Amino acid sequence: MKTKLTRKDLKIVEGKINVKTLLLGDKKINLTPVPHAVIENYITHKNCSCGVEFEKRYTYQKLCAKCESKKIQESYYSLELVEWDEKTPLYEYDSTDKYFFDLESIIDYAEELEIKVENLNLVLCERSNFSAISLDTITGDGELVYEDWEPSKEFEEKLKEFNDWLTNQSTSTWFPTNKRVTISKT
Repeated sequence: MKTKLTRKDLKIVEGKINVKTLLLGDKKINLTPVPHAVIENYITHKNCSCGVEFEKRYTYQKLCAKCESKKIQESYYSLELVEWDEKTPLYEYDSTDKYFFDLESIIDYAEELEIKVENLNLVLCERSNFSAISLDTITGDGELVYEDWEPSKEFEEKLKEFNDWLTNQSTSTWFPTNKRVTISKT
């Protein structure tokens, strides 16, 4: 069983450690690594800014579940609201990798959580595309060609043509945007 431990339960005593130090003028640089001993790693319970004591779920948690949820909601509602085309994938804003590719999967997920579809925090996704290749990439930042080398017109045209094609190729990867959507179950 985990013992409850708050900041006031910790007894802090002063101690000494010997470290090897490099002197550079007036500057001292410690050469001996000191073990990471942050008090937050040992505290199991903390007081939230709202005054409620809560059990921490992770080391640096600073808010109780209610305040954390409120902060996430405020952040979500500060995003631009856009209309969903029912084709673009959506992402659950405060999740860990929850993507939706159709309305049916959104409805199923909401039913599984026993909440209304309208209460999901969903944001639009955008498809990732490849980046254009620069001349510096090809020439190794100029290291693979002599100093005064200039590419031919044909080379520049082919590179532009390839980059036009490349930037329109998808990686088939989706990333969440900062645009929220609302869905009404119809």
